[in-house]
Amino acid sequence: MDGNVSEQQPEKIALPVLRDDLDIVPTAPLANGAPAWVIFDPVANRYFEIGRELLDMLILWRVGDTDKLIKSVKQEFGRIITRDEVGEVIHFMISNALVRDIPNNDFAMMAARAEADKKSWWSTAMHSYLFFRIPLFRPDRFLQAAWPFVMPLFTKTAVWIYTLIALLGLYLVSRQWDQFTGTFQLMLSWQGAVLFGLSL
Repeated sequence: MDGNVSEQQPEKIALPVLRDDLDIVPTAPLANGAPAWVIFDPVANRYFEIGRELLDMLILWRVGDTDKLIKSVKQEFGRIITRDEVGEVIHFMISNALVRDIPNNDFAMMAARAEADKKSWWSTAMHSYLFFRIPLFRPDRFLQAAWPFVMPLFTKTAVWIYTLIALLGLYLVSRQWDQFTGTFQLMLSWQGAVLFGLSL
């Protein structure tokens, strides 16, 4: 009896390898308030919203096969998943081209999806124009090297110097107050607006 049951149980399945260029980032909570994440596919420029359950499986995806994944999810997160659930995730990842290794029997499905995803040259051109990657600038090294030179500008002594300069400026302006206010009257006229525009 037990032997027949064990023979009917499906064999463990090797998990396909996820693509290295995929990004998983937090997003707005689901309608029920549960936390959510999105899988970003930079090649197809598509987003897939996922919940905590799928995220847990993807975190442990590298264990290799379905049985190890089921065991690892239970050990790490205290949650029981079935082979059918893992199979649905595998189908989801393969059908959306999120894996590197595609089983032979899924090539036809992938070809059909690729054909459906083909864009016109106009759509491709607009996508390339509207969405492009800018290399991330990391200023840490520059800031660390420049900090010793600019650090004196943020000391208490520097603040006192700035205050004295401001007071001196106010004193000098007060000695020529009529000329100073006359400048504002000029700027409020059409001639002043033209001069201000030319100075820019």
